[in-house]
Amino acid sequence: MLHTRRECIKDMLNSAGFVNVQELVNRFQVSSETIRRDLEYLEKEGVLKRIHGGAVSVRPHANESAYHPASRSTPARSRPSPGRRRSWSPTATRC
Repeated sequence: MLHTRRECIKDMLNSAGFVNVQELVNRFQVSSETIRRDLEYLEKEGVLKRIHGGAVSVRPHANESAYHPASRSTPARSRPSPGRRRSWSPTATRC
C-alpha cells in the first residue's frame, strides 16, 4: 500500500501540480504524519517540494502558467471579451 500511495501522490502532482495534506489524509484514510513522511520521502527523491500544508511538483505540468518568478519580464495577460466570463473548475484525480 505504501508504494501505491506514493505513486498515486505522484500522479496527483503530475496532473494538478500540487497536493494538500488534508486532502491526502481524507483520500487515503491515514494520519497526517504518514502523509508528511510520504511527502518527505518524495521530496528527497526530487519529485516535489514541500510547502506549508502540502507540496508542489518540481516538474512542469499541463496546468502550469508561463510565468516564472526568476524571469525579469511578466508575460502579457489576455483579457476576456466584454460580457464573457471565464469559468474555472477544478478537476479531481482518482487513483
